[in-house]
Amino acid sequence: LLLLLLLLLLLLLLLLQADESRTGQFLSAAAKGQVDRVKLLLQQGYNANTSDYDKRTALMLAAGNGHKVCVGMCMCVCVGGGFVQGGG
Repeated sequence: LLLLLLLLLLLLLLLLQADESRTGQFLSAAAKGQVDRVKLLLQQGYNANTSDYDKRTALMLAAGNGHKVCVGMCMCVCVGGGFVQGGG
């Protein structure tokens, strides 16, 4: 039973690390204005409201770096609740 609990804890830790890595990729793409990458992650259902250690969202990072297309995509998701494929 103890071994099973340890295995479950390890699995949970691995899942959390994977999620943090994906969050970093998404926020980095928005900050760099990587439109195709941001669009792909949003289409995959990524949460556009997630934030980094300073509580900055993808929208904030994209806006701060002047990436208007990424800002628009993040705003559509945050306001509309979803990303419409082919909608720009």
